[in-house]
Order: sequence, then C-alpha cells, then structure tokens
Amino acid sequence: MLKSIHENPFRTLGASTDDERRRLIALADEAALFGTEGAEAALTALLNSQRRLDAEMSWFPGVGSERAEALLAYGDSAEPAPFPPLDGMGALARLNACRVLLEAWELPNAAAGYALCASIAIASDEATAERIMAEINDSRRRAGMQLLTDIADIADRLAALRRAVVHRLLERLDAMPGAQTCGVIALVARHYDKTRSPMLDALVGEYELRHQDESGRLAEAVAAACGRLAATMEYHACMVLHREVMAALQQWHTVTEPVRRIQLVKGYESPGTVKVFQVMHQYVIDMQNQHRVLTCSIEAANEMKKVFFDLPRATPVVDDLIRQLEEIRQKQMTAMGRIT
Repeated sequence: MLKSIHENPFRTLGASTDDERRRLIALADEAALFGTEGAEAALTALLNSQRRLDAEMSWFPGVGSERAEALLAYGDSAEPAPFPPLDGMGALARLNACRVLLEAWELPNAAAGYALCASIAIASDEATAERIMAEINDSRRRAGMQLLTDIADIADRLAALRRAVVHRLLERLDAMPGAQTCGVIALVARHYDKTRSPMLDALVGEYELRHQDESGRLAEAVAAACGRLAATMEYHACMVLHREVMAALQQWHTVTEPVRRIQLVKGYESPGTVKVFQVMHQYVIDMQNQHRVLTCSIEAANEMKKVFFDLPRATPVVDDLIRQLEEIRQKQMTAMGRIT
C-alpha cells in the first residue's frame, strides 16, 4: 500500500527509521500526551514488519527526523526557496524527496517541466529493489527491527510507487499554463536516446495511452481531408482543401511526435504512422497528376520529409517524389521562358 509522505507514521511520531522500539514508544506516548491524532496507530504500524515497510517505502530511510521535516516543509512558504540538499541520502530517500519536489516545483514552461521529469527520472532509475532493500535493512539493523528477506515485497511496492509518480507527474504537466504537456514530452523524447531512462519510458508510454484515441482521431482527420480531393475540381477549392490537409497533418504530428521519436530509437515502426504516410503520399501524387496544382504538391512533399522522420524507409520515397516535382516545375519555368 502506497502511503502519503505527509501522513506517514514516521512523521506522525516525529521519528526516523533508525529509532529503536523504546524510542518509538516514547515518541508515541509524547505525541498522545500532546493530543496528536493517530499516534497509537502510527506506533502499531512501525512495530509490524510489513506495515512498517509500507511506511518506509514512502519515507526517507537513514535520514534524521529534522532533516526529513525540512524536506516536507519545502514549498509551504510563500517565499521561493532552494530545495534542501540531498547529499548523503540513499536512493529511496532521494526518490521520495523528488515526490515532495513534484508537488512544489513551479512549472511555468516546457523547459521547467522537462527539468522536473529529468530530476525525478534520475532518482527513480537509481532506486532499484536491491538497493532499496539494502538501505532499509541497514536502517532496521540500527533500529533493532526484523530484517527483510523477500525482495518481492520491495519490488511490488516500488512498481506501485513508480506508477503513482508517473501519474502524478502527468497531472502536474497537464495543469501547466497553455497545455504544454506535449512540449514537455517532446523534450523528453528528444533526449531519450541519451538517457534510455525506464522511468521516462514509462512516462511517455502513459502519455501515449492517454492520447491514443486523440492520435487515431487526428489520423482519421488527415485521411478524411485527403479523401475529399477527388471531389474537389475547382482551383480555389483545391487551395482551401490543401490548407485544411496541412493543418490536419500538423495537428497529428504535434500530438504523436514525442511517442514516435522514442519508437524510432527502439526501432519500432508504428502502423498508424505508416497509414498516414501512405495517405499523404497519394495526396501529393493526386494533387499534381489530377489537379495540376504543383505548388501544393511540392509543399506537401517537403512537409512529409519533416513529419515522417521516424520512417527511414520513407525518406528515399519522399526524396524521389520531391525530385520529380522539382523537375516538373523546372520544365514549366523553362517553357514559360520560351513563351516570353
């Protein structure tokens, strides 16, 4: 069970993970004396191995209570302040510190959003189940508590913790001014080849799931716009439709680009991308062969070269198409020169 950091039993008692049983009991008695709500329940949780593990996974193992409270107090002040240093902390403590940072970090733009993602990703990727188990057991030895022996107990809780972090991170990004989530994910994708971060991979995967329906809808919008070309014969109507096709293609590209960048790194070719490419390829050919609107064909072909970066096998096809269209334009210009 993933516990809230701010409602953690360690915080309720003002305890650290290194405190022995006698110290925990004394802190619980003191808390009860001052009317602290939940003191007895907190003590019970920290003296039970499995329930204590739930608390440890959402706390700062090996970190003193005062330093832990300083981390939790970050962002409560109306005045901006630097985040407390994380020097000397273990991997789990840093990950949970980043959960605090996740709530307090100001996100005015996509660059700030990416910086937050990168910071959390580093902490998440370093926090392996093996490393966390060693850190918790070190702290339990100092406290004289029962040691953990089953790493599956850690792995399951760590997976839940990472999922919660990804979901909350996307919520924070979605709340940014100007709906900049896509811009942040695009920055994540552009740096993915260098980081190969599992946490960032999970973040983009969740983004893809959330936008799957939208991506499909936008792909259909591109196909529908291109499909109306056959019934559009008048020149002005073709130009209006062309603007519509270009706008639909750009919308589709904006939403899907981050995911497709990571798919490119992984060597995965999206069937949806292939379908949109095929539709656009036919549109360019039909715009020239059936409607003789060369300028639109050339513009669309050049846009395809930028948009379909994730289809390496498409590059020579588009290059050849652009070459043919430019040859036609050159012949037209030459013929016009002869006439004049």
